[in-house]
Amino acid sequence: MIRWIVFDAMGVIFEEGDDILNRLVPFLQKRGFTLDAEYVHAAYRRASLGQISSREFWKSLNLDGEYPAIQDEYLDTCLRLDPHFLKTVQRLGGKFSLAMLSNDIAEWSVHLRRTKGLDRIFQTTLISSEVGIRKPDAGIYRILLDRL
Repeated sequence: MIRWIVFDAMGVIFEEGDDILNRLVPFLQKRGFTLDAEYVHAAYRRASLGQISSREFWKSLNLDGEYPAIQDEYLDTCLRLDPHFLKTVQRLGGKFSLAMLSNDIAEWSVHLRRTKGLDRIFQTTLISSEVGIRKPDAGIYRILLDRL
């Protein structure tokens, strides 16, 4: 019997599947940011593994003077919930327990869950930077199964 349904964040809960290359990099470029997109992606990867904090991520981009405002602006204006996800959750919520598993920066995930009302939807969440493991590493799935 199915008891839990686990959702990924980007490309499932949120419309964009690759928020770093397709949302964050253009967001930064509009502000005159000139670092290479792969550099941004590498910094994000370190943060999503919990190796650096959100503040350190922005500092690595030479934007720590704009933190936390720049982070809030990015998260609030560039990431939209997928309307199909919301319809799906309405149908499933009373029948199953719902969880979220995502490669993300913990501070970003907390902000998005709070501002988008996701904490009311999910009974549990597991974010890669909290455990130092990213999908598709089997270890993050083992941790999720232990939590469920």
